[in-house]
Amino acid sequence: MLSFSYRQKYRVSGVHMAINSSVLDEYKEVMGDDWGEFVADLIDTFLSNGPRLITDMRQAYSDNDLEVLERSAHSLKSNGKTFGATQLADVAFELEQMAGMGELQDPEDKINFADSLFQIVKSELEELRGTL
Repeated sequence: MLSFSYRQKYRVSGVHMAINSSVLDEYKEVMGDDWGEFVADLIDTFLSNGPRLITDMRQAYSDNDLEVLERSAHSLKSNGKTFGATQLADVAFELEQMAGMGELQDPEDKINFADSLFQIVKSELEELRGTL
């Protein structure tokens, strides 16, 4: 289980958590005592790859490179699901699908929204990382 203080902070403040802590709890059940190190490594990878994926999506949209946009959105979606960041994963999935079908509808707005969601997830994961 995640630390009580981490859960309680968000419950008391009324802030909606961008990550689903039950997904992380599943890692603890599977990994046992090694779960903290495992999750810390996942967080580090996510935090280093996320900004690059967002930048790649912006550049791909600018270059009209649907293949790179689709691939980058797919990676962001998968990484988001790793932490139960379902809203981020859903927006990335929309971008992935749009690029795959060649039907770009407001991709710049969706990319900006994905970036905003990533920043929220990043903040929560950095806080969690500090407790591991």
